[in-house]
Amino acid sequence: MSVKVLPPIEIQKWMTEKSVSLVDVRTPQERASGYIQNSVSINVNAPDFEPKLNALDKSKPVIFYCQSGVRAGRAAATAEKLGFPEIYSIEGGFNGWNSKRLPIVY
Repeated sequence: MSVKVLPPIEIQKWMTEKSVSLVDVRTPQERASGYIQNSVSINVNAPDFEPKLNALDKSKPVIFYCQSGVRAGRAAATAEKLGFPEIYSIEGGFNGWNSKRLPIVY
């Protein structure tokens, strides 16, 4: 799989420099406890995950995050199957982002 896992600091830098699709694949309950600004919520466990993901702009890099990284990997595998050319995930997921004290929206 051609998914690259990048450190949270690098992802944050990208978000200010590039047009990306940042996808929170956690449950709505998890998202309610905080999320990364400008992320879209598409629950990887929901039955409509694949069609919602497929509706995103494939010309932009897509970056996934979950709580710790496992579900983001599943989401990335689905994105690869759907033909997304540039796929990334945040190292350590939301926990990794939070541990670096990067901005969170509540």
